[in-house]
Amino acid sequence: MGTPTAAQANGSRHCHYSVTTKRYGCNGSSGITAPGDIIGGTFFYNTNFRGEELTIWVTRPCAKNDRIDYFIPLAASRMKIASVQSWSTCWIYMYFHDGSRSGPYIGNITDLESDIDYRGVMVGLS
Repeated sequence: MGTPTAAQANGSRHCHYSVTTKRYGCNGSSGITAPGDIIGGTFFYNTNFRGEELTIWVTRPCAKNDRIDYFIPLAASRMKIASVQSWSTCWIYMYFHDGSRSGPYIGNITDLESDIDYRGVMVGLS
């Protein structure tokens, strides 16, 4: 059905999380998302949008009101993020153990390695 994502094409896992339903899964978005959910951001384990992939689904586009619309804690297995794609007017921020953050990341960012050093513990979408 449709064009395979980079993760599907290279055999990597593509997981989904919905802030609406609070569900997470890696067997497609069916049963994870709510009707009307849209993509807020996609996160990749490797640079250049390769490797395992996590798509975060949100209820509506980000408002651009100088506030974080969605906070998503990352499980230990998801803390390594090397490239990102922002969607639906959302900008991506990465939060770290020490409370600091980096970003915003807007659009297709192919290499976060030097900026975040795989330390992210939470994602913010604004």
